[in-house]
Amino acid sequence: PAFVRTYERHLLKSGVCCNTVSFYMRNLRAIYNQAVLEGEIEPAVNPFRHVQTRPAKTVKRAMSRDHIRRLMQLPLEDVPDLNFIRNLFMFSFYARGMSFVDMVFLKKENIKCNFIEYYRHKTRQLIRVSLTDQLKDIISRYRNDTDYIFPVIDDSSGLSPYRQYRLALGKAERRLKQLGQRLGYEVELTTYVARHS
Repeated sequence: PAFVRTYERHLLKSGVCCNTVSFYMRNLRAIYNQAVLEGEIEPAVNPFRHVQTRPAKTVKRAMSRDHIRRLMQLPLEDVPDLNFIRNLFMFSFYARGMSFVDMVFLKKENIKCNFIEYYRHKTRQLIRVSLTDQLKDIISRYRNDTDYIFPVIDDSSGLSPYRQYRLALGKAERRLKQLGQRLGYEVELTTYVARHS
């Protein structure tokens, strides 16, 4: 118990948020329980009794219908970077909150009949989304000769696909912030907001 409490204090002191601490504690508890099951350690008083293992409820950041409409109608043809990021934001919105990583790695082979089928990067869960007219319109704007739907991953760049994704995510977050400022939104635009709107 003392070790677990010390670990929790260490995590909190290092600036990790409470839900992340809870996540780490649940993982550590699972390892501890497995070790007890396998007879590696003797079961003791629950060492996790005095630490937080349940996630706290978080405030969902979502945009109103009016804010989404204003974002859609914002003229951005003269600013290709912002236009591209706005289109990715809208794609996520139309695709039932597809995550940025899943959009970046989405391939043409994921389009089957009138659906987008893909395995969620984070959970490996199969997701199936109807290919609406809005999604078709966005996809048609980015036709290219690669395997990917969107021009983010470039196999000839010399960078690993993961590194390219991380760089694209940072750029997307900066551009979304600029879009939000242009529109005067109180809620900061992020890829997370797209997912939860």
